[in-house]
Amino acid sequence: MSARSSLVRGVWRANPGRTRLMVAAIAVGVGASGAILGSYTVIDRTISEDFASTNPPAATITLAEDARGFLGSAAAVEGVTAAEARREVTVRMSAVDGITGQGWQRLTLVAVDDADGWAVARAFGESGAWPPGPGEIVVERASLNEVNLSLGDTFTASSPRGATTLTVAGLAYDPGRTPAWMFGNVVGFVSPETLANLGVGNALTTIAIRTSDGLTREQNREIAGAVRDQIQRDGGHVASVIVPVPGEHPARGVMSTLLYLLQAFGAVALVAAAALVATLVVAEVKRSQGSIAAMKTGGATARQVGRVYTSALLTIALAGLGFGLLVGMAGTWALSSFALALLNLDATSMVASWWVFPVQAAIAILVPVAAVALPVRRLSRVPVKDGLADGVGAPARTPRRTSVAPRGGRALQLGMRNATRQPSRLGLTALSLAVGAAAVMTSLNTGAGWDRIVADEFVAQDFDVQLQLASPILGGSLDRAVGPGGLTRVEYWNIAKATIYGPDGVPGDVATVFSAPADTTSAAFPVIEGRLLEPGDDHAAVVTQNLIDPRVAVGDALTIEGDAASWTVVGVVRQLSGGDTGAVWISEPIASMPRAGFGAIRVAGTGEQQALEAAQAALADARVGIVSAVTATDAKASLNDHLYIITALLLLMSISLGIVGLLALVEAMSTAVAERGGEIALLKTVGAGSRVIIRMVVIEALVTALLAVAAGVILAIPLTALVESAVGTIFVGAALPYTWWLPGVVISAVVMTGAAVVSAIVPAYEAADLPVREVLARG
Repeated sequence: MSARSSLVRGVWRANPGRTRLMVAAIAVGVGASGAILGSYTVIDRTISEDFASTNPPAATITLAEDARGFLGSAAAVEGVTAAEARREVTVRMSAVDGITGQGWQRLTLVAVDDADGWAVARAFGESGAWPPGPGEIVVERASLNEVNLSLGDTFTASSPRGATTLTVAGLAYDPGRTPAWMFGNVVGFVSPETLANLGVGNALTTIAIRTSDGLTREQNREIAGAVRDQIQRDGGHVASVIVPVPGEHPARGVMSTLLYLLQAFGAVALVAAAALVATLVVAEVKRSQGSIAAMKTGGATARQVGRVYTSALLTIALAGLGFGLLVGMAGTWALSSFALALLNLDATSMVASWWVFPVQAAIAILVPVAAVALPVRRLSRVPVKDGLADGVGAPARTPRRTSVAPRGGRALQLGMRNATRQPSRLGLTALSLAVGAAAVMTSLNTGAGWDRIVADEFVAQDFDVQLQLASPILGGSLDRAVGPGGLTRVEYWNIAKATIYGPDGVPGDVATVFSAPADTTSAAFPVIEGRLLEPGDDHAAVVTQNLIDPRVAVGDALTIEGDAASWTVVGVVRQLSGGDTGAVWISEPIASMPRAGFGAIRVAGTGEQQALEAAQAALADARVGIVSAVTATDAKASLNDHLYIITALLLLMSISLGIVGLLALVEAMSTAVAERGGEIALLKTVGAGSRVIIRMVVIEALVTALLAVAAGVILAIPLTALVESAVGTIFVGAALPYTWWLPGVVISAVVMTGAAVVSAIVPAYEAADLPVREVLARG
């Protein structure tokens, strides 16, 4: 065995416990960063693969008649590679055996002619029957979060024109659809015959087309426009054309926000892991001053000392890397499984992309080598006599004169002084803890910011229930139902879906178009730019912040499909419930809306249930069917559910960063106690009891934790702004209002101080219980 290998083994076997702690800390730091970065790659890859497996449509064209007769027209257009007819109908589920509560659970039914040969925007049978037969429904598996259904259960589905009993025959998987829990709908697949039994006819009114891979959205728009023109030449009536962004999942807001956060917190995890590893390395080198002096006594040069410690450090780093890779893979699996379950996606592989592993290796190897270079170089130049003196437990700095009876007690004074005796170690330890504290505060602040805008949304929307009607009603026809027994207000609305065209005449997304009464109290949304609609406005429009295609500003003109008029944009508002692709509020109904009636109402009453029952009774008297009814509570819950996955993952990532910081504190306290063996022996010699020693060490840890909380607040100030802005902009099209949830600071402080006490208790008790002779020997 060479002399160098013997020295390497001796350096790190001097204290096996600390060596194991260092290996564990490197493993945790490497594992935390690997878990976050790895889950990013798994989720990003799975979204692309699962969505592509459905053969998503390049465009969908909705007709006023059965689309089956025009499939040939669509397929004949140059650029179309596949065309398929389908239909989606939203009805309601009636309560059976308490399955759906009040019986107003929305149910979206999807029908195609040949489910086995489904080729465009397809779903997959997972268990039970597939395809569904007449009277059967195959429920999309994510819908089980909304209702308690099992194979063989039956329930009643109702439309304004009929009702039928459906038997749950199986489960299906549709990774190209927004998960049901995000919008509160149950999704099921049925046959066209089942739609006929519901009274809505067996016609399939939508054509989904595929084009060649790699085409841009503009190219797909040209092809979809040619399909529309061909269908109209062949006698069809096209109601709408939707051209999505190629390859973009419908739940793009949640998924884009999720991936951004994983990237951002992956970078933060890298910083935290680097700080932890550097803290451990610097502490271990400083503990080895006596060993360095001994090597120099034997004739070792500064370069040789550096090589010995670098070799020893590489051994520890490689061990930590090995365990860290395992921790990272386990964390990748856990984080990815949680997120993919909520996103209703199935991964083909839970292994991170290849580039994550070199990043972990760089943390485990390059950071320690860089961290050890300067302290080893400096300590190898310390005179031998000084190194030996420091190596036997002398204080790191000449102690200041201590008063006989200091205010607050000797333990308080010594603990506070000891905490600042090694500024570099204090800084690195506090930084590791501060990163975790800042992450927790940012998570809680982001959740509070979302709660704030959701609360603002429903202050602006002063209603109890919104009802979509099967046929228009005249304005004022339900006013007689207003009274103390149920309703206090009825507002008559028109709501439609239409393609929005920008100032240049280029079509954009299909948005929700609202035509509300001029005196409405249910649309006072926060204004981002310009103003709200006012009585007397003529062909004026207000758009929501998430209308990004076309992008319009105050003063621009836009046009709306189904209306030849031009509408001047007078304001931009923040509305969360207008739909993922935005909404347009107009001063009067567009031409395609009922001219002599209204297709929706919003009602307020003495309570949501009372308002719903009174509205149902009034509409029944008027012989008007109800397509859907949504209470304000349900709408608010749906908005809050959208952020559940984001806030949950934020907290999970914050906890992992906090564990990294906690390990840094454990190592720092263990090192501090070991370094002060001489001081502790001296204190015990002059009569200091075990309680004084314990309090001194605990106070030192508390000082570090409180500094970390203060640093965490400072770090969280810009981090909160960054995350809230990104989450809001990506998720809803407008930055969340900058929000600080003050209890989050208290929670972080309590957790940090509690962790500090726990991390200090074990080394403090060990030091307090050791005899003076043994303390001196260890020092």
